[in-house]
Amino acid sequence: MLKQTLTYRDFNGTEVTEDFYFNLTESEIVELEVSIPGGIEHGMQRAIRTEDNAAIVEFFKKVINKAYGVRSEDGRRFIKNDDIRQEFESSGAYNALFVYLFTGDNPEEKASTFINGLVPQQNPNQATLPVNGEVVVPRRLTEAEVREMPTDEFRSGLASGKYIYP
Repeated sequence: MLKQTLTYRDFNGTEVTEDFYFNLTESEIVELEVSIPGGIEHGMQRAIRTEDNAAIVEFFKKVINKAYGVRSEDGRRFIKNDDIRQEFESSGAYNALFVYLFTGDNPEEKASTFINGLVPQQNPNQATLPVNGEVVVPRRLTEAEVREMPTDEFRSGLASGKYIYP
């Protein structure tokens, strides 16, 4: 889970600083992966290589909207629904997040840090459920390994718990 502190002006002109929470589950990451032709990594590389800024912005919009939610008071649930997303998207905080991610110093680093913060943290030494009858200790993939790996292998490895990325 990522906590992002944002400062923005509300529509009364008052400066507000609030914490906002973002999280993607493994299943949501898989959904994103299959919703982008060629997968997330390939799609982003293609957009960057061709300088398709509209595709990059659309990707971040999709990720932000899928990841944004509100923690329950007891901390046992992370609530995401259309009303919560619409409330966030219509706030000055949404604008502040976009401005933060895409302007100023090192926007690539800020965007990368944001995306990496959304990924569920797993103990890399923690065994997962059996894959084909064998207990698997997930292996953290490097960016180079992901680039060279066939998309189907990457997707199935993430879904099964065999791989962790990043």
